[in-house]
Amino acid sequence: MAGEELVGPLPTDWGYTTLGEVCARGGGEVQTGPFGSQLHAADYVSDGVPSIMPQNIGDNRVVRDGIARISAGDAQRLSRYLVRPGDIVYSRRGDVERRALIRDAEDGWLCGTGCLRVRFGGGYIDPTFASYYLGDARVREWVVRHAHGATMPNLNTGILSALPFVEPPPPEQRAIAHILGTLDDKIELNRRMSETLEAMARALFKSWFVDFDPVRAKAEGRLPAGRQATPPGAGAGIWFVYALECENGSVYIGHTEDVARRFDEHLSGKGAEWTKRHPPRRIAYWEELPTLNAATEREKKLKTGAGREWLKAEIAARDVVSGALPSSIADLFPPRLVDSELGEMPEGWKIGRFGDVVEQLRDQENPLSSPDSLFHHFSIPAFDEGQSPKPEYGESIKSLKSRVPVGVILLSKLNPEIERVWMVDVRPGERAVCSTEFLVLRALSPFTRSYVYCLTRSPLFRQQIEGLVTGTSKSHQRAQVDSILNLTVVVPLPSIVTAFDNSTDSLLARTLECRRESHILAALRDTLLPKLISGELRVKDAERFVGRAV
Repeated sequence: MAGEELVGPLPTDWGYTTLGEVCARGGGEVQTGPFGSQLHAADYVSDGVPSIMPQNIGDNRVVRDGIARISAGDAQRLSRYLVRPGDIVYSRRGDVERRALIRDAEDGWLCGTGCLRVRFGGGYIDPTFASYYLGDARVREWVVRHAHGATMPNLNTGILSALPFVEPPPPEQRAIAHILGTLDDKIELNRRMSETLEAMARALFKSWFVDFDPVRAKAEGRLPAGRQATPPGAGAGIWFVYALECENGSVYIGHTEDVARRFDEHLSGKGAEWTKRHPPRRIAYWEELPTLNAATEREKKLKTGAGREWLKAEIAARDVVSGALPSSIADLFPPRLVDSELGEMPEGWKIGRFGDVVEQLRDQENPLSSPDSLFHHFSIPAFDEGQSPKPEYGESIKSLKSRVPVGVILLSKLNPEIERVWMVDVRPGERAVCSTEFLVLRALSPFTRSYVYCLTRSPLFRQQIEGLVTGTSKSHQRAQVDSILNLTVVVPLPSIVTAFDNSTDSLLARTLECRRESHILAALRDTLLPKLISGELRVKDAERFVGRAV
């Protein structure tokens, strides 16, 4: 009855057991990953089978950034440690409460050194339900409390196997997994959308202000406006989904076996009623599908609200890569590059200081003087845990903080080799503070928040700021504020900065909207989770909350 300590009384048709018991009943097990003696540092390769390490365990997902890899031969040698969809991976040391559900995309990856693998086997437990149960605050606290180690918690198979586990009937497990999964799917969609939109803005910054692509195109006699890529020809059994950019700025989406022929039909007024009224200017996008059914399904997805947003961002990103610019913007760029102390740069542009682009806001506040006021606290840990500021009352914030007004960028001076640049989402009337390890930066005219954000994340800027560190402790190296503000930067013409902001501000603003919506959805998920896994809230009641949210 150990599970009762965690979630309280259960419905009569639910049961208590342990994690080890449900795994064994289904033919699964709780198993450690390979030990260091089985896999050495020299065994890792640049291209191979991904190896999931503790740092790759996110919030119920595998984090792929910087993931280590092993050879196919080593993967075969260590085949008993490979993961399958439905497995759950834990860290054995440190942040032992975090776990990641293995999905289809991670099938055959390695449960790496320093990790534990939970496998349920067949028939009894829905792995997605289990992954949510294991994310409940009471369950996570149990894991931390029972982990060994005075300075660093350590988890083993015995501790994890003894974890109290609540077992609803299988239909109830699947229903709970579906409800919470619906919220997580929307959160993941928002994350991917934000990544796409931000990548597009940063790619445009790199093209204009780092690589100087429009200037190089002019210097080489290539006008970057109106470029039309050539789609592939028709092939037996091949279908395409395509998008046309029309004269009124709209995008027409369709499917066909021959993109070029279909484009000619639209141009001649024989394609669709929409393109009769709004003639197409170019083929902006296409993708190849194996069947007609796959093409029609993909077309339906692209015509949804989220699909159109993704498509708009993807078209813009491809335009950046191809150098396509409308003539009104291309005309703003000079026709040649000239030498400077930073190397080649566009004629008429200047060399300046970072302090010419931003001002540092130095207003500070002691939240303890407003103990009953709610603050949005932008801390270093909050950034590292998903860029989600923590709402806290003043009485719980014990030290002096910097004020965070609307429309600023936070740039960390602590350990600058870790890129911490935060476009904060603060709205009028909200009280917000941040760690004094952040510089609070506001763009100086004609520069804008979008420009400053992309500049502070650009490779050259990151390289410069990393060269400013002082301090002997690797974990507490800092760049001095005056040195940061004195960094050398290229200063473009104001008209080009304005054009950049017109192209990117709405994209980056949309990333903030996605992030805020995801915070709300995550809070709803975390509110429903303990009530659902204890049976306090039944599925039909929870469905009403989720339906309104998504």
